[in-house]
Amino acid sequence: QVWSGMDVDLCRAVAAGIFGRNTSAVKFMQVHDADDGFAALSNGTLDIMSGADVTLKASVGSILSSGGSEEVFSFSPPYFYSTDNVNDSPPIALATRKDDCQWSDFVRWVVFSTFYAEENSITNITFSYMPPEINLFGTTNASLTAMFQNIIDLVGNYGQMYDRNLELFYPRNGTRNMLNKIPLIGPQHFPLL
Repeated sequence: QVWSGMDVDLCRAVAAGIFGRNTSAVKFMQVHDADDGFAALSNGTLDIMSGADVTLKASVGSILSSGGSEEVFSFSPPYFYSTDNVNDSPPIALATRKDDCQWSDFVRWVVFSTFYAEENSITNITFSYMPPEINLFGTTNASLTAMFQNIIDLVGNYGQMYDRNLELFYPRNGTRNMLNKIPLIGPQHFPLL
């Protein structure tokens, strides 16, 4: 099966951050619904659940695991806000287990790196312009720079991923999203969740 879409691109971005240019290292698994996805995340079958609705319920631990205990999840910055005001859809993000803070932070920084690249007009063609010195996780070294360069090289910046996967269905019309009406200037802003 050939997997594609915004969720898939973001999972490949995480794989590129870990495994370099080997995006085939990511394994995809289809889940029936969000409850099955959170259960698979909870029991360790999944490392990341893409397309997760960012809800207070999942963030504070009121989702029951298959073992009957409450689980708490972390979310990346939302990468999609629905323009469908009828259903009042929650933002969409990558979800990870909250008990692995370093992994959750890594996933969060992968998503942030795609935003940063778009904000600074860095594309999969100009990926070598990612910052030359990055201090993250308490260290400064070239491997972190290479990690972020690999991400942008392989999947592009957020705008490139959006254009490839969502623009046809949810046009941005020269803006980043419904919260950032000013055309492509400055950082992205997100609501407090």
